[in-house]
Order: sequence, then C-alpha cells, then structure tokens
Amino acid sequence: MEKKLFYLLLLLVFVACNKEEEDLQNVFRYKNDTSYSVKIIVYGEGISRTGTLSTDTFDISPHYISEVSYSCVGELFKGVDNKPFKELADSAKIIFNETKQLLFLTGENCSTNILCSDAYTKEREGDNMVLLYYIGEDLYGQSQ
Repeated sequence: MEKKLFYLLLLLVFVACNKEEEDLQNVFRYKNDTSYSVKIIVYGEGISRTGTLSTDTFDISPHYISEVSYSCVGELFKGVDNKPFKELADSAKIIFNETKQLLFLTGENCSTNILCSDAYTKEREGDNMVLLYYIGEDLYGQSQ
C-alpha cells in the first residue's frame, strides 16, 4: 500500500506543472503606495511560510514593495501556485499605521480582495509570473 501511494505521489509531481510552466516561478508583490506603514496578516490552516503557524504577517513600509515567491515543483502539496496565499487562507487583514484596518474574507468583493487573484495584475517577467497587489489611498479610504 505504501509503495502504491509513493508512486501516486511521484506521478503527481511530474504532472503537476506542465512543461511550459515547469521553470516558471510565481512572484507575488505587494506594493504599498501610501504614506502609511502597512501590515498584512493572513489567516488560514498551514498558511505560514514557516509551516508552523496558522497566520502569516508581512510588514510593508510606506512606498515600498514586499515580495513572496513560489516555484511550481516543491510547493506542490501546499496549495495552488497561481492563487494568492496558495488558496490556504480563509481571511486577511490590511492594517494601516496600527490604527485603521480592512478585513477580507474568501470570495467577497474580488476586485479589491487580497485573497482573490482577480485583484492582482499579472505580467510575465522572464521566467517569472509576477502578480501585483496594489495598496493605495483608495484602500486606506475604505478602512475603519
């Protein structure tokens, strides 16, 4: 039984990424284009980059870009590669200067929701697919 499971997992590794995307790396960029310090907190089982916590936090200085990268092979069993936070997140917060915040839930208002790939602009950059999430004054204006 264990041998069959091993071969099944091995097969999945080989078919998970098509040949064209085999070397493609997804780069998620979070651009803070405000004059406020921004903290992004993402909640969900197994979401942490360290693999030990159920949250992940990004601090982004004013007018700065933070970046997270995932390669196709090697991240196979951690979620979907071209989706923000690998579709493991169930909610997220964007906090401005530790005072005002926005809460995002999966599947709600995907035009600005940090958890939806529709809120990201996509552009190929060499061997990378860059997905950019823009944090501007409009998001700050929506925060409470």
